[in-house]
Amino acid sequence: MTRVFTHEEAARFLFLINYGYDDYLGARTLLNSGVYLPALTLAHTAIEKQIKSILYYFEDTCKYGHKTTKMIDSLKIHNDELLSTSDIECIILLEKCYHFRYIDSKNIRSDKIEFPVSEVLFTLDSMTHKFQNKIHFRKSLMTKYHIDVKANRNELHHNNRVLNSKVDINDVNVNSTISYFYDAFQHAFYEISYIPENNPIIG
Repeated sequence: MTRVFTHEEAARFLFLINYGYDDYLGARTLLNSGVYLPALTLAHTAIEKQIKSILYYFEDTCKYGHKTTKMIDSLKIHNDELLSTSDIECIILLEKCYHFRYIDSKNIRSDKIEFPVSEVLFTLDSMTHKFQNKIHFRKSLMTKYHIDVKANRNELHHNNRVLNSKVDINDVNVNSTISYFYDAFQHAFYEISYIPENNPIIG
């Protein structure tokens, strides 16, 4: 199926799918580095933007916000076999983790979520590979993903079981847990001061 986009529509579409890919690169780099809280936030937004780009292609302009689970049913209408059961389970997990980014919320709550790091990384790679390869541009226009695959970019290929058969899975922990730092201090009070640059504390 081929659609004709205006220059403005194509630019918006390309920006969305490339922006999702940038989030994906950040997420997998952080996952490989053991920095899990921002990694899972970026993993969620990576999937969100890439799904939105596909829905945008099919002229679905519904307002989903950050609810990727709501996008699944819409995506199935256009391509029922695109997402596997493990893909959907990963999307649900990432959406649960996404609330961790709202540490400044008045409705903050203590929470912990355990997740299999290597499997999240693999499923994130797999979904991104599928999403990005659903889109093909004519007139020599390429997404950043395809440019990086062709160039064997390190961040993309490191521990990537989809693109790289030589994977050192020992670099990735089997399981990890993320939680609000609030959980450890919820019954304590601490004095916190802001120190202006012209009034440093010495000693």
